[in-house]
Amino acid sequence: MTYVAALRATNPLVICLTNDVVKNFTANGLLAIGASPAMSSCIEDLRDLLPYAQALLVNIGTINPELATTYKKAVALANELNVPVVLDPVACSAGSFRRDIALDLLLQHKITLLRGNAGEIASLVQAKYALDNGGNHKEAVSETATNEVATVNSKGVDSASIATPGTLAAQCAQAFDVLTVVTGPIDGISDGITTEEIVNGSSMMPLVVGTGCLLGGVLAAFIGSKASAPNDLYNSALWGLTAFSLAGEMAAKACETLYQHVEPGSFQTEFINALYRLTDEDVNKGKQWKRPFNREELSVYFICGTQDFKESDNPVRAALDCIETALQAGITMFQLREKGAGSLEGEAKLEFAQQVQALCKTYGVPLIMNDDMDLAETLNVDGVHIGQDDEPIEAVRQRFPNKIIGLSIHSPEEYAHSRVDLADYIGVGPVYGTQSKGDAKAPIGPAGIQAVREVDGQIPIVAIGGITVDTAATIRAHGADGVSVISAITKANNVTEVVKQFKNIK
Repeated sequence: MTYVAALRATNPLVICLTNDVVKNFTANGLLAIGASPAMSSCIEDLRDLLPYAQALLVNIGTINPELATTYKKAVALANELNVPVVLDPVACSAGSFRRDIALDLLLQHKITLLRGNAGEIASLVQAKYALDNGGNHKEAVSETATNEVATVNSKGVDSASIATPGTLAAQCAQAFDVLTVVTGPIDGISDGITTEEIVNGSSMMPLVVGTGCLLGGVLAAFIGSKASAPNDLYNSALWGLTAFSLAGEMAAKACETLYQHVEPGSFQTEFINALYRLTDEDVNKGKQWKRPFNREELSVYFICGTQDFKESDNPVRAALDCIETALQAGITMFQLREKGAGSLEGEAKLEFAQQVQALCKTYGVPLIMNDDMDLAETLNVDGVHIGQDDEPIEAVRQRFPNKIIGLSIHSPEEYAHSRVDLADYIGVGPVYGTQSKGDAKAPIGPAGIQAVREVDGQIPIVAIGGITVDTAATIRAHGADGVSVISAITKANNVTEVVKQFKNIK
């Protein structure tokens, strides 16, 4: 990816309707990264400037009724001109005045990207859920409108961190149909289908006034760059968010080298310098992305490879068709297990895996790679699954610190001797006899699932081995969060119907 280079080649004009406190810092930061800032809040002026702009930033930090009217007019004009709009709903969790302005812009206009801290975003999501349920958001917003929205304590522009910023970003993206960035110690970004969490950054960033506000401008510059492909909005924003966080890391290191201490004043200067020095290579080497794991994604876990379609005239085409049908029907996780007799190797395996990855991304389903760590790294898949005889999980976790990792477990005894603390979930089985895996161990039955669950009541468990629609309910009742299947789907006469039946089993 070359988004930083593309931005600098484009030198996008970013119109900033931003708060009085940060105008200078925002302008200097945008110049450093390679954009061209224009700071204006006069609607007559904006009518002249916006036709030449690549993006508009609306930051409501120093809001008043007159400015609120200007914001509406500016966003409406940007929508007419197809200029991307970034909204920063500063302190909208503090009360109804700011929240209503942000909600109006989101509901009555087209916002391209929404950026806020956890408190701000949670406030907007709760208000939207209350409105959708026929309630008055002014009364209901202080209460959690749904158990799925995390409670986030907030005091004005400040917000407590949240354990799952990616989940909150996904909820907001789905609620408002807007690309959403949730910032904090860990950042989250989601378009409602694809979600990532970014672990990069510096603890000094919140101590410099305006870093969050500048981020809104930087994201506007990245998504507004004409060099970005029209359908590359998510990747442009992800790259920009990561670049910004890495600039914080670079600034902290520079302060340590130059001053032997990291302090807010020197950090602010070095942060601008870091934005100026930053390259795509820096982002590519330093990025720490993690796809948030949700145990509900284990619900209908499909596993296959071309070897499962060896009786077909074209196993690759048959496998891709089956995988896409299953994705359309609603599988919640997919594992590419390309191994055993008749499986692909080398370039053929790489090409097939790339096609599978594209399908999984289209439907927003995590792609887990079975055993092949090199291919998993090459494709930057969502996670890996290993067995007891594969590469040790200690080495796998060190290699993939931010990936989903699954570990096969056969019994409570095997659990006791495994580093399950390094796994996000465990695959327990085989529950029944299976023909899909030639190296499968003896069946453990539903009681085997229950035995492992009794040892650990919290760890996510997916059951595997000879499972069918008829047996799935029993397995779930014995402690499994979900079922992983191969033949039940690959051999099905009607893949769509089988997947739907699995989805209806709780």
